[in-house]
Amino acid sequence: MTYLSGLFPRVSIASTSVVSLGGGLYRVKAEVENAGYLPTSTSHGVLSRSVKPTMVQLGVPPDSIVSGDAKTSFIPALAGSGRRQSYQWIVRGKPGQAVVVKAVAQKGGAAERTVTLK
Repeated sequence: MTYLSGLFPRVSIASTSVVSLGGGLYRVKAEVENAGYLPTSTSHGVLSRSVKPTMVQLGVPPDSIVSGDAKTSFIPALAGSGRRQSYQWIVRGKPGQAVVVKAVAQKGGAAERTVTLK
């Protein structure tokens, strides 16, 4: 990777975890990271709405989420240099069910990670 390309925003799912709470409930945690140096949007981009916010989405039906963050959340601008945003959901599911955590940034790419409820 060249020096200049390393400056651009680069969204990733930095970490995920799943903990069984019993009774078919699971706590899913995820951290979305911008590994690039620049933010996913400048303050002017946020103000003028010329850059879409970064979307973070949990791949379950909306009625499966018991509490926590929304199924789809938006980050107006995620700062660079490894800054992270944490998300947490309590979901109803079945053991072995695969759940996809996805992050999409107009200027920082897309990332997803699949976690298994267990």
